[in-house]
Amino acid sequence: MPDVITDNLIIRSLGMALVQFVWLGAIVGLLTAALLGLLHRRAAAVRYLVATGGLLTMFLIPVASTIEHTHRLSAVPLSAASTTASPTPSTAQPQTWRPPFMSIVRRSLDSWVPIAVLV
Repeated sequence: MPDVITDNLIIRSLGMALVQFVWLGAIVGLLTAALLGLLHRRAAAVRYLVATGGLLTMFLIPVASTIEHTHRLSAVPLSAASTTASPTPSTAQPQTWRPPFMSIVRRSLDSWVPIAVLV
C-alpha cells in the first residue's frame, strides 16, 4: 500500500522547493543586504524599493520552484521507477546526467521532506 503522504505530488514538490529556498533565500538575502549597504546614502524610497524587491523575490522563489518540481515530477509517475525494470523504448524518458552526490542527497531528502512540509 503506497504511503499517502510521501506519494503526494504537491507535498513532495513543496518540500523540495522549501529545501531549495534555504540556499536560494540566503543568496537573495545577501545580495539585498549588499545592495542596501551600497545604497546607504541614497533616498529612503530607493532603499525601500530594493528591500521590497528582495522580499518579493524571496516570496516568488518557492512558488516558482514548487511549480517547476510539480511539472518535473508529474512527467514520471512515482511508482513507475520501482515497478518497471526497463522501460520500453516508446515510453523511455530522456535521462539527464547528475553528479552521484546529488542522487544520494535527493534519495535521502525524499524520505523526510514530506513530513517536514506537514510539520
